[in-house]
Amino acid sequence: MARKCPTCDSARSMVRFRNEAFDIEHQGTTAKVAGLSGWRCDACGEVEFDAASA
Repeated sequence: MARKCPTCDSARSMVRFRNEAFDIEHQGTTAKVAGLSGWRCDACGEVEFDAASA
């Protein structure tokens, strides 16, 4: 089920993704983190991780 993007306000643009890897950067250090899930906006690319991935 798609939902509204909190960043760009596009209606029904947030779609679910599961088990993806992301490069996460924090204070100049980068690491690849696998197995993340959440929502991604098809319009602007905003990513919102679900509670377990956050």
